[in-house]
Amino acid sequence: DLNIIESLGFSDYFLIVSDFIKYAKAQAIPVGPGRGSAPGSLVAYALKITEIDPLKHQLLFERFLNPSRKTMPDIDVDIADHDREKIIQYLKDKYGENRVAHIITYQTIQAKQAIRDIARVYQFSSTSVDLISQSITDSKLDLRGNYKKNPQFQKLFDEDLECAEMIKLAHKIEGFIRQSGVHPAGVILNNTPIEDVLPLVNQQGLNITQYESLFLEAQGFLKIDILGLRNLTIIQQCLFVLKQNQVLVNLSDISYDDPKVFHLLRSGLNMGIFQLESEGMKKAMMLIEPSKFEDIVSLIALYRPGPMSNIPTYAKRKKGLEPVTIFDPQLADILAPTYGIIIYQEQIMQIAQNMAGFTLSKADDFRRAISKKDLASMQELKDTFIRGSVSKGFKPDHAQSVFNHIIKFADYGFNKSHSVAYATITYQMAYLKAYYPLAFYQSILQYATSSDQKLMTYLDELRQLNVKILPPSISFPVVHFTVKGQALIAPLTLIKGISDNFVKTVKHVLNSGPFTDFYDAVTRLYPYKVTISQLTSLIDAGAFDHLHPSRATLRASIPNAIKNASIQATFIDESTGLIPPTNLPKMPMVQAQDIHSENVDKELTSLGFVLSLTILDHQKSYRGFPSLKPIKKAREQTANIVTGGLITSMRQVKTKAGQAMAFITIFDETDTLDCVIFPKLFETIKEPLKKGFIILVSGTSDREKKDTLLVEQLQVIEQ
Repeated sequence: DLNIIESLGFSDYFLIVSDFIKYAKAQAIPVGPGRGSAPGSLVAYALKITEIDPLKHQLLFERFLNPSRKTMPDIDVDIADHDREKIIQYLKDKYGENRVAHIITYQTIQAKQAIRDIARVYQFSSTSVDLISQSITDSKLDLRGNYKKNPQFQKLFDEDLECAEMIKLAHKIEGFIRQSGVHPAGVILNNTPIEDVLPLVNQQGLNITQYESLFLEAQGFLKIDILGLRNLTIIQQCLFVLKQNQVLVNLSDISYDDPKVFHLLRSGLNMGIFQLESEGMKKAMMLIEPSKFEDIVSLIALYRPGPMSNIPTYAKRKKGLEPVTIFDPQLADILAPTYGIIIYQEQIMQIAQNMAGFTLSKADDFRRAISKKDLASMQELKDTFIRGSVSKGFKPDHAQSVFNHIIKFADYGFNKSHSVAYATITYQMAYLKAYYPLAFYQSILQYATSSDQKLMTYLDELRQLNVKILPPSISFPVVHFTVKGQALIAPLTLIKGISDNFVKTVKHVLNSGPFTDFYDAVTRLYPYKVTISQLTSLIDAGAFDHLHPSRATLRASIPNAIKNASIQATFIDESTGLIPPTNLPKMPMVQAQDIHSENVDKELTSLGFVLSLTILDHQKSYRGFPSLKPIKKAREQTANIVTGGLITSMRQVKTKAGQAMAFITIFDETDTLDCVIFPKLFETIKEPLKKGFIILVSGTSDREKKDTLLVEQLQVIEQ
């Protein structure tokens, strides 16, 4: 490896990368274990550029650096996303501001944008714009390509004069540069001032090249990709939370065959774990039932369009439900670990080496040629492969059969080095989640907002794990989900109208002592301009529940609390800014009756989800609605669906026959569901349905719209 690196002149490149990674680790900046093909280099491992032992995982150096290609190897580096700029600044400090530059990117005018721009400037009708835009269904095709391959587009051009004129003009600007940006990862280094050899522009203090990445690499500039990866930040945050609680975890020392970790992965409760969050990946994990680290590596490689068709085969063979077939006994060592399925590009290289006697460099050329469908090279390599196989004692027909098998799987092959590196991050996150769930969830939820679509899924998974989630509290003001005892408490900032500054104010006020009741809280916050709207949102979200059990009473008492606070404020101590205790009588609380559905609806409005209240008791069998399930579970069925929730929206319409029907959306703690109530059922509902009602429904899913329930039975539980 060293000989090849030195002969190709790449020693400095390795040392530069090793240096800034060493700096990052010295500054406690998280660095990924590797990515791409770099983990195949033993030199990169020795220099601590990567943390994956290529010998242990049978990774190939030639997949990373093939001397016959003589192209610059890519050592891409993952850094915790919020620390990426620190590394770039280190490079500038070390080599000079004028020798480091960011890389420009250019966005060009695409087909639909060209149509819109032309229509705006020449004032063509919006109807024609809509017609053309709707006819362009493949964003990869330009206007000329759409005319050749898209009959609807072709018809518009041939038969509509305005559309034809618009398309002709748009064709003239299509492909022009519309705007520029900055490459999200790449920077270039040079041994002389970059401005002497490249045109630069300075934007907001950054030197940015005026050539794009491909042109820079072609001219021999040293490009380094430093990518921000949030999952590394999450791991860092989790370890920090544990450290605060006197728990020290060194991920370098953990076992990669821990049964507890694999039990978690098999459960499907994989939210927050790198690479495993999608529904498809969770199902694949549950199907494969991983029991060793290599299963995770394989699944990351398989879970892509095309190769994922092999996931069921992998699962069956792993469980012994299908025989493992290997098309030559001499290839058993290569293919047995993946149950006879070619998953990795490295396996193709090893087969070529084993059967045809190729060097690994030539085997990499072979892999590249067949994956790129380079017909001329493929034919030459095929002949060489068969000749080499025959010379090693294989029959020509058998060599031809193996070659055909490789061709079949060439498009499926994935870089094993990358898969091992990313599986390492996956396993580390799964380990933290399995052993320290509260710290793990606090870390992944630190970026959560009430509008985050994933948040409800995270919260539902927490409920399944029996992790208690406390609603926001005015007496425990935090801006992120935080561990409190054996539970997680939600931040005040999730509440509509509550900002970070408001939380700082509450913390400041609490320095003089805890709130004793609702009036005390309002009185002490009053000098800081707390508003009726903020108080209402806090009550609706449950932030005052610990100070008074009735939200309806709290809402009704807001005017009295404000009046009481305004009177007390006349006694404010100007030197301290505090209101001293007084013996003035307080205005009474206004007693009001809580309505469960109203509290649920208001909490949903305030938080974006329901945290402190249960909409339905799913353990209970309502009359006529046995087998009641939460919406998330009910969605998995297509028939005999029984669920319920709060009506969050409702639209009543009339059919062509003049009959009334309705479209509603219901919500529970786990998910939302669209429902259709047809006229026959709708006319039997005695009381008008309204937003905020809690109902039970049963029915079947719509064949066309799988996420829609066709309601067959409906019962109002609470108005």
